[in-house]
Parts: sequence; C-alpha cells; structure tokens
Amino acid sequence: MRKFSVLTLIGFCALVSGAQTLTKAYMDLAEEADGYMKKEMWPEAEQSIRNALKTEPANASNWLLWSNLGVVRTHMDDYDGALQAYEIGLAGAPNSTVLLSNRAWTLLMKGDVDGAMADLDRTLELDARQAWPLKMRGLVRLQRGNVEEAAGDLNASDALAPGDAAVTGAFGDIEAARGNLSEAVRLYQKSLDIEASPETAFKMLLIMTENGDLGVAKDRTVQYLGKWPREANLHLVRALQHKKTYQQDSAEREKNLAIQYGADPLMIVRILGPK
Repeated sequence: MRKFSVLTLIGFCALVSGAQTLTKAYMDLAEEADGYMKKEMWPEAEQSIRNALKTEPANASNWLLWSNLGVVRTHMDDYDGALQAYEIGLAGAPNSTVLLSNRAWTLLMKGDVDGAMADLDRTLELDARQAWPLKMRGLVRLQRGNVEEAAGDLNASDALAPGDAAVTGAFGDIEAARGNLSEAVRLYQKSLDIEASPETAFKMLLIMTENGDLGVAKDRTVQYLGKWPREANLHLVRALQHKKTYQQDSAEREKNLAIQYGADPLMIVRILGPK
C-alpha cells in the first residue's frame, strides 16, 4: 500500500493544473480525513472523505480521495466498497500508480492474487522504480515458486528502499530454496533484527534445529517463545528439539501446546512425523 498525504498531492495537482480551484471547505475536510487516517480512526475518515467528495463532486483531484477511501474501507474489511472506490478513481486517473498499487493491496487482502498481480504489473509498466509494488510482486512470485523472478523484483525493491524486514526475510527464503542454509539463517536473523516476526523466527529456528547447532537452536527457541508464548509453530520446533534429544514426554507436551494454539495439522506431520 502506498501512503501519501492527500493534502500534499491535492496541492501539487492544483499547481500542475493551474486552473484547479480548491475551496476551504474541501481542503478542511481532506485535512480532517488525513488526520483520522493517521490515528487509524477509519469510520470517521470515511465520513470525512465522503463529505469532501460531496462538497466538490467534479473536482479533478477527487481521484486522490477515492484512492484514500479505498484504503480506509480496506482497513474496515469492506473490500468490495474499496474496489468500487478505486474503480471510480481510476475512471478519472487511469494511469495512477497510487490507485493501482492501493487496489493491488486490497486485492491481496481479499485473496485475489491474480487480480493483484495484474495491477502490480501495470503500475510497474508505468513506473518501474517503485519499491512497494516490486516488493509485493516479488513476494507473490516467491510464494508461487518462481524463485529467480522473485529475486529480481526483491533486489530491485531493496535497491530503492533498503532495510525492509519482509524483503530481507524473503532473501532468506530464496537462499533456503537454493540450499544455502547458513546464509538463509543469517538473512532471517538480519530480518528479525530489523523487525521481530514469529514467522521469520520459525523458519530460522527450523533450519537451525534440523541442520545447525541444536544447542544454540534450543536457546533461541526458548528466547522467542518468551516473546511469543502462544505461537503454535514455535512450540512445534521446540517439540522437534525434544524429540531429537529423546525427551518424548516434553515433545508430546509441546506438540499438545501447538495444537492448542492452532497449529496446522499438515505442519505437525511435516515437522514431527505421522506419530
């Protein structure tokens, strides 16, 4: 999702168009909506945007408000309403990379990955130097097993916006897929240093448990379980560690905790075996 100040963009559009007139009421409502969005007060932000649109329904800058309305509605889990807002915005600004990127985010949230990819491809055709669309397309490609294409997108994203935890973690996934497990562990740790994530910790600890120093893996697992005590996959890793050291009762206890906290049955079998 691309975040911009509506006021800044509206003001820029007004300067570019020259003839654009913005009333005080319109600007006040746009500013009010911006404030609500920063505070994550989504229903209030939606109402302010709708009021601004009613104030000047023919304003050429309205596509910016329609884009933000889509963002607000997505945060409210109103995906269909968000998509309607983007459609209206794109009718006035069909080549807006902001609208296309935000719609891609909403489509991903809705689970329409193919639709999101179409928007990501389109916005990158318009401007190939966009970190967020490159990142998201890379992550989707990686999820689909297109490792080398994913690496290209993620490297380009990292060059534009270095230090993103998700991108760094994805580099770890790529190295793991290539069989470079020690490098994958290093990258997962780097990602965790940027932003703690139980999913990244799980992947790192699983590799360490199966292919690294078991003692270090156990210590780090205890550390992360202290941070995320209800994280099912971390309990599975802990169960695997107990199983490897023949502590069957402890392994069973951790397995039961993982089940209690919602572990995927297929993940349980993959890590601990059928029994």
